Amino acid sequence: MSNVQPSPLTERNPETHKAHRREVFWQIMFPLIIGAIVCLAMAILVGLGSNPTVYRWGDISIIWLVLLTILPSILVLAVLVALVYGLVRLLHVLPGFAYRVQKLLWVFQARVQRITDGAIEPVMKIHSFRAMLGALRRKS
Repeated sequence: MSNVQPSPLTERNPETHKAHRREVFWQIMFPLIIGAIVCLAMAILVGLGSNPTVYRWGDISIIWLVLLTILPSILVLAVLVALVYGLVRLLHVLPGFAYRVQKLLWVFQARVQRITDGAIEPVMKIHSFRAMLGALRRKS
């Protein structure tokens, strides 16, 4: 069961709803319509203009737009190439160092094993002695 109670307001306030609809039109729809009309008008003007200057400025604009996308792409490509080169170099060097580290860890493991075996040996002797006494009691 849910403790959520339904809202006591089932109807919208007509005055605020009307004001909201008016604001939506003037703040969202009107600027979109005006922007679409301006873009359409500019596209028509560019299409009708046969002036060579227009084509020249259009070509210059395209060059700048393409440069704005190419330069960051070249930087990303350079970083990617550097990362790949570094990874290839690392893969040539890494196995030797990894083997050295592994050998050191084997030595460390052996020392830790020896220390822990030495630390638990007295406890194991006591438990094994108790087990031996218990076994002898059961046999007799």
